[in-house]
Amino acid sequence: MAMSPAEQVPQAFALGWQMAELYNSPVPPANTPSPAAPDPLPTHLPGLSHLRDITIVKLHLDQVDAGVTNILGHSLNEVTAARDALANDRDQFRARIFDLHTALLTALTVDDFRLGKAYGLGRALAETALLPMASDQDRPAVFKEKFGLHRLGNIFRWLADLKTPLPDHAAYAVSKTLHEWAEWVAKAEPERLDTSINPFLRRQSEQWRSLLSGERLAVDLLTANDYVEAGKELSSRLGHTIGAYISHYWKIIVSVLLVILVIVGGIVAATIASGNSKWLWAGLTAVVGAIGGWKGVTATLGKAMKVVEPPLWESELDAAIGNRVLFLPTGPPRTSSLTDDVGLLVADDYSRAPRLAARP
Repeated sequence: MAMSPAEQVPQAFALGWQMAELYNSPVPPANTPSPAAPDPLPTHLPGLSHLRDITIVKLHLDQVDAGVTNILGHSLNEVTAARDALANDRDQFRARIFDLHTALLTALTVDDFRLGKAYGLGRALAETALLPMASDQDRPAVFKEKFGLHRLGNIFRWLADLKTPLPDHAAYAVSKTLHEWAEWVAKAEPERLDTSINPFLRRQSEQWRSLLSGERLAVDLLTANDYVEAGKELSSRLGHTIGAYISHYWKIIVSVLLVILVIVGGIVAATIASGNSKWLWAGLTAVVGAIGGWKGVTATLGKAMKVVEPPLWESELDAAIGNRVLFLPTGPPRTSSLTDDVGLLVADDYSRAPRLAARP
């Protein structure tokens, strides 16, 4: 069964991430003797982190092969060539991985430009974390280069372009936290960029990978208190939206209210003065007409609120999730906002929408 774009794009992202790991992982010769089984045997079976490096590399290759087959419907000869190169040295293996990368990027882009973009996003985002953590010499320069806003510009644009086919809220959360990391690295003193921040960056990269690959749903990170706070922020923004609407239509609203008051006052005065009930019925007819105009104003506001409220709520969840997945070395997540330089709409954009739509 063919995969939908909602399934293919996260899969392509995961492929890019796995390829970056393969290209930058230490690969011992395949003929390295297996370690002797401990005596006595351990009380529990080992997890993936305790398997031999060569076993992990083969596992990643199998994952790549499965992912390629799921998306394209067939394997690639370059996967077999990479497996064969494991019997030789690391340089030859990396050369075969490079060939596989080229073939993958080309095939995915030809199949669907969004797949090629998602694959490139996975590769670039993985290298943003992997290369600084692995650097032994001149770490500060590597950090500054990989987290430079000029380099990250493409990643931000890809996240914006793929926001729809990627899992809900994932693109914004990654954009927000990546922007926070870029700012932190830019301000950090060189001596601060040592190996002590590796655990933070490793944890952060795990969040990026799990959210964008669909391994973890972003809303699963939220607590009940997060929803309460998001609801408060939504109420506040809706209040600002209504205020903006009223400030734009205040002349019409005041005019309708004045007309109603004048008509009601005239009805009462005319009925008392003449004692003729015809004045009462004529006045009521005029009041009904004025109320009809008022209903037109409120109906327009109601339609605007129905359009604005859902994206406003989604944007509040975006902000809450972005705070939840941030792992900076400076401590707990802090609240901040992104501007349009990452290409994603934030809550303020939706709050401005009714005012923009109301312009002549």
